[in-house]
Amino acid sequence: MRKLTAIMFTDIAGFTALSAEDEAAALVLLDKQRELLKPIVEEYGGSWLKEMGDGLLISFSSSHRALDCAVRIQEAVQDIENLNLRIGIHQGDVIEQDGDVLGDDVNIASRIEPFAAVGGVAVSDKVYRDISGDTDFSATYLGRPKLKGVKQDVGVYSVTSHGLPETRLADVAAKLEREPKRWRFIAPAAMAAFALMLYLVAGRGSKINSIALLPFADETGLAGQEYLVSGMYDGLLGELSKISALRVISRRSAMQYLHSDKSITQIAKELNVDALLEAVVIQTGDSIGLRLQLVQTRPTERNLWSQEYRRTISRAYFMYSEIALALAEKISIKLTNQEEADLANADEVNPAAYEAYLRGRFHSYGFTAPDFELAIKYYEESLNIAPKFAKPQAGISMIWASRKVLAIGSPFEAMREERKAARAAVKMDSTQSEAHRIMAILHAWTDWDWPAAEAAFKKAIAINPSNADAHIFYGHFLNMMLRPEESSVHMERAMLLDPLNSFFRGLYAIHLNMMKKYERAITQAQMAINVAPNYPLPYLAKWSAHMAMGEPDDGLEAATAYLHVLGYESIVGDMSEGFAREGYRGAMRIAADKLAAEAENQYIKPFAIGYLYAHSRVDDLAFEWFNKAKDVHDPAMAYLSAFAHANVFPDAMRKDPRFTELLRSSNLPE
Repeated sequence: MRKLTAIMFTDIAGFTALSAEDEAAALVLLDKQRELLKPIVEEYGGSWLKEMGDGLLISFSSSHRALDCAVRIQEAVQDIENLNLRIGIHQGDVIEQDGDVLGDDVNIASRIEPFAAVGGVAVSDKVYRDISGDTDFSATYLGRPKLKGVKQDVGVYSVTSHGLPETRLADVAAKLEREPKRWRFIAPAAMAAFALMLYLVAGRGSKINSIALLPFADETGLAGQEYLVSGMYDGLLGELSKISALRVISRRSAMQYLHSDKSITQIAKELNVDALLEAVVIQTGDSIGLRLQLVQTRPTERNLWSQEYRRTISRAYFMYSEIALALAEKISIKLTNQEEADLANADEVNPAAYEAYLRGRFHSYGFTAPDFELAIKYYEESLNIAPKFAKPQAGISMIWASRKVLAIGSPFEAMREERKAARAAVKMDSTQSEAHRIMAILHAWTDWDWPAAEAAFKKAIAINPSNADAHIFYGHFLNMMLRPEESSVHMERAMLLDPLNSFFRGLYAIHLNMMKKYERAITQAQMAINVAPNYPLPYLAKWSAHMAMGEPDDGLEAATAYLHVLGYESIVGDMSEGFAREGYRGAMRIAADKLAAEAENQYIKPFAIGYLYAHSRVDDLAFEWFNKAKDVHDPAMAYLSAFAHANVFPDAMRKDPRFTELLRSSNLPE
């Protein structure tokens, strides 16, 4: 009877030599193999067909069953002296007859087995296609060997997951298919030139310079472990981000694929990376671990590396740094001496303090007042247990920074607590990139201490070259300092690190205005609006671009949308009346007057009111509100010089002596 079957062949490496030395020991080894392997084969539904000397022929109903059984067998025999197995698996149409299987596909399985490493498993391309969708398995392509007595063209793979050893190509190169004989007739010089060309073409784009860490899968089997999975993701991402020669995609962009059914290749293309790193969280008792698989996607998709790591919770940070070091070595990334030192010097953390920190980190991503309160509670609990553990202190500073941006509670309290926590984090551990970034933002947009801000930004980026937030804000700082060319380096880096971030795209559109690339700014702003229509910044960028291009009426639509998103619907409704009387300038005057009146009862950023009066060409009121903005250190005031150089303000205002005096008194570049 013909049947589609998975065929497994096994062989004991070195058995012939053992038999010659000690025949009795060899026979005992065969008995031990039979005793140990038969129950495993039965457990996975296999049929023990025959023993051929030291080799076994076994059949299974599917490739998955055969491969699962092969992994279990190699795990079972690894501590048995001299029972060093090679296993080959192929799937094909075979003939079952009298408890045996016959056919060309049986021969293929027997010929594949020698391509396995000792202690490893080799499979045919048919089996590989069956398992390629299973993220638990990974394999490396070896080539297409000339199999003796086999007419089919067969590709062979070495299974590299589950801790199995990978076959060394040097051990099997002689067995792989040779090039056609016609190459012998090419002149040696031409052959050498052609070989060099092949090397250059094949090598182009094959080096991994960029990577995305995909959202982790949870195989702990325990409920309520989301905080652990999220925290482990951040831990590994943070260590990988320290490698300056490797572009690591930010958490925000990577997390958009949490429940995605997109293919590996499609995700990599959208994120513009060379490889993806997948991981599964595992837990046993007081140890946690990660099962990892690195998949290269350019120029072609292939599994590069798989490994499993387990550590006690107190030594989790050792695991993250070990993984980062191992990955750098695997993809031939050269680390600086400082990076090697940073990755090698991970600290042991009290398990209870680490768990509290992870819970705090998890709630910090909730971005609501109750979540922020819980996060701070857990961070403080972590600090009470381990007062020298700097990460929760840095986390507290980030919470207050987020509260300030989201206008949760008093902005003055938020700035005070943000500064206090960031300073404490830097004092506890000067290697906290986020703490330096927060200090840089405070120096730039609150203190207006430009030298201190730049030094802190540089420190944050030096510690974590993949800190997308540090790059994007440093880029904007450089725009404020009228250094747009330098800014471009960091803005574009941020966009590469966090390509799906609408906030970044809006900031990038503002930057393009500073570069006087107004059409591109409008395009980028519209892309951000399409994704996040309720976010105000892209409308401001679009509005500013139209103004700089001398298209105020076109800019009015973006201006009204900007005010609408900010919650000023009543003002937007009245702007049409002003437009009917005096066009764009009339609409801006109505909006400015309304906001100025509302500012008597609630805090409204004075720069926004001055900006509207500037566009309504009421210069006296514009300068009045800009001076108020200077006196209270309105963060937007820091952009005054940059907006002027981007031609966002009318020419007459830029040439007014009061404008120059305002820049000088604000210590802004002219």
